[in-house]
Amino acid sequence: MSIQRISMIILGAVLFCGISLWGDSHQDAAQNKTVEFGPVFDVECGLDYRLFWKVGFYGLYKYLYARKDVDGQRYIDFSEHIWLIGLSVRFSI
Repeated sequence: MSIQRISMIILGAVLFCGISLWGDSHQDAAQNKTVEFGPVFDVECGLDYRLFWKVGFYGLYKYLYARKDVDGQRYIDFSEHIWLIGLSVRFSI
């Protein structure tokens, strides 16, 4: 196992999600302005091991967090830890 075949992956993002309130459908909620939007924070880190040519395997840990309170009512609240293992293909220009 050569250290030159291993790449470290570190990523982060801020996204936005919308939640329709009171169980409305998305179309009804958009018309009635009953959608709450909030930020989602995403942090990822992992390793990619190149097996041969541009093909390899990766392992990735991902953490997602979102929370939105409006007038003391919590509409969005989740915190998830996710592990991913898969096949990787490297594309280069």
